[in-house]
Amino acid sequence: MHRDTLKYTEAFELVSSKRPSIYPNVGFQLQLCLFERQRFAASENKDFDVASEIAISIDRTLDNVHERMEAMFDDADLRDDPARWMDFGFFFQNCREYLGHVDIGLPFDVIHKAQDVARRLKNLELVFEGAGVATASRVGRVLDVWQNLQLRLSSLPGAMPRVDLAHYASVLDHDGRDDRDDDAEPKAKRRRED
Repeated sequence: MHRDTLKYTEAFELVSSKRPSIYPNVGFQLQLCLFERQRFAASENKDFDVASEIAISIDRTLDNVHERMEAMFDDADLRDDPARWMDFGFFFQNCREYLGHVDIGLPFDVIHKAQDVARRLKNLELVFEGAGVATASRVGRVLDVWQNLQLRLSSLPGAMPRVDLAHYASVLDHDGRDDRDDDAEPKAKRRRED
């Protein structure tokens, strides 16, 4: 990225074209995005919180999965297209491998959303057929294992306080300027949820 002045997506596509099975862990992907943001915006993001950024990334991916799932009801071609589901599968497999045994304080609403999305993905095969449906169902099983691990970790004594995304704006969404309220807390606050 640095030497060839590539953006993250360009670098990912270049490496992926040479070796299609690559999928850097989620934390490293976020670091690369932050590096890109800092380099192109020429600013430092002192408010960057890895746990919050990971939680936001997971939450957005779950939203994307949900949208894709809903689209299957209207677009029969999606039922036979496993490509996008494989991307989702890489993402959640990555979460399972790197975050499956580490409590980073994911908010319970994100964990519960993952549980609901996993259940719905696994049930797609009861309604539809196709290569995309089969891949989506496998993604649901991987997601289910990961969210169960996260739920268990979050309920252990001494578990991390939950990240409060209501008071955190992803620095990857900004153009380097701090456009939040002056009264807003700059760092993500962690809170315990019962």
